[in-house]
Amino acid sequence: MGNKLNPEAEWIVSDYLKLPLRDLAEVVAAMETRKALEKELEKRLSASRAKPRKPAKFAVHCRSGFHAR
Repeated sequence: MGNKLNPEAEWIVSDYLKLPLRDLAEVVAAMETRKALEKELEKRLSASRAKPRKPAKFAVHCRSGFHAR
């Protein structure tokens, strides 16, 4: 078993190798920024999931036509 990349990753890597170093640095910086934003979003999502939610109250019609809760 060697270090084989999937075909899509090989294509991306080969395209990046064709870029000048300055452009490659910009791509890497953009990727790092995106990773940081994804981590921050994941933190916010996990924090919102941790908060207990109140159960929704649904109005139920009783036979007399009035709402019962």
